[in-house]
Amino acid sequence: MDNSTSILAQFNQMQNSGYFKELERLKKENRNYERLFEDVYCLISYTQIDAMFSFIIKRLLDSFIPQFMAFIMQPPRKTELRQYCYRSMKASNETFSYKTYSILVNYFETSDTYSYDYTKIVEELGENVSIPKELTEKEPVIIMPLKGIGGVYGVIILSEKTIGGTYTEVERQYILHLFGILALTIQNGLHYESSITEPKTNLYTPDYFNIRLKNCIALSQREKMKAGVLMLDIDLFKHFNDTWGHLAGDKVLLTVADKLRELTRIEDCVARFGGEEFIILITNCSKSDLYTIAERIRIAVSNLIVTEKGENLAVTISIGGYHIDFKNTLNEKEIIEKADKALYESKQNGRNRTTIHSLGLYSRAIAIEFKENIFI
Repeated sequence: MDNSTSILAQFNQMQNSGYFKELERLKKENRNYERLFEDVYCLISYTQIDAMFSFIIKRLLDSFIPQFMAFIMQPPRKTELRQYCYRSMKASNETFSYKTYSILVNYFETSDTYSYDYTKIVEELGENVSIPKELTEKEPVIIMPLKGIGGVYGVIILSEKTIGGTYTEVERQYILHLFGILALTIQNGLHYESSITEPKTNLYTPDYFNIRLKNCIALSQREKMKAGVLMLDIDLFKHFNDTWGHLAGDKVLLTVADKLRELTRIEDCVARFGGEEFIILITNCSKSDLYTIAERIRIAVSNLIVTEKGENLAVTISIGGYHIDFKNTLNEKEIIEKADKALYESKQNGRNRTTIHSLGLYSRAIAIEFKENIFI
C-alpha cells in the first residue's frame, strides 16, 4: 500500500468515525464562546440600563427574534416594578402585575434546583399556585431570574421564536450565559441610578448635576457647544404645606417633578436642588431656545391641577436661567449663582415668570399677572 492510499484510508476512517463532524461542532462552539466573551466585554462597559437593553436587542437580532420578551425588576428603594417588554424586539407597553412577579420571584428564591423551562416551572409550582392569565397568554418557554448580590430582584420572560421553531441547545446556552451576566450589570446599573438620584422624586442629585454641568462647560469650550441652566422654584410652596399638610406638599412636588421629566430630553439633566427648587441642564440650545424652553415648562406647570380633599390646587413656578457658550469663563458654581440670581428677579417681580440672566435680567423678564388666590 503506497503512502497516498494509506492517507486516504485514514481520512475515510476519521470521516466514518464522525471525527470531522465533532471537529466542526467544536469549532462552532468555540466561535459561540468567542462571541459570548465579546458580548460580555461590551455589556459590562455600560452603566445605563436602557443602553444595556439596546445592546441585548441588537445582539439577539443577529441570531433570533423572540415573539415576546420581558424584563421585570424591582429597583432599590422602590415599591413599583420597572418593566421592559418587547414584541418581536419592538418596545411594547404591556405590563405584568405584582402578583405574577411575586409568584416567579418566590419560585426562584425558594427552589433549591429550579428550572428555566416554563412547563417544568408550572409543574413544580403545582396546582396550589394559579398561574395568572396575563402570563399564560404570552406563551412563555423560558423564564430566568435576574439574580445578583443579595438574591433575586427580577425575572426575564421569553416566548418562542418568531421564525425557526424552538430554541436550539446552543441558543439556550447563549441566552442563559448572556442573561446571567446581564443580571449582574443591570443590578450595578440600578445601584448606580440609586446613587445619583434622590429618593422622593427620583430626579438627579445636586452632586450629579454639578458633574454633568462641569462636563458640559468643558464640552462647550472644546466643541463650541451652547447650553443653558434653568433654576426653578415652586411659588408659595410653604402655603401648600401650611394649608393642606405635607402630604399635599409632596403631591405638588412629585407632580412638578414628573412634568419636568416629561418636558425634557434624555440628554438633558433634571435635578432636585433642595426643598421645592429644581435645576435643569439643557444641552445644545441657543439663548432664544433657552427662553422658549423655560416658558414652555412654566406654562405647562401652570396648567397642572393637583387635587387635594376635593379642591383643585393651582401650581406655578418661577424660573431663572443662564446661557452658556464657548466664550464662557465661569465655573459650575458661578453659573448656578447667575441662574439663581435670575430666579430671584423672577420672584421679586411677581413670580410665575421667566428671567434669563444672559439676556439681561430685566429685558427678558415676562410680566405675568400674579393671582393672589392660588386655589381654583
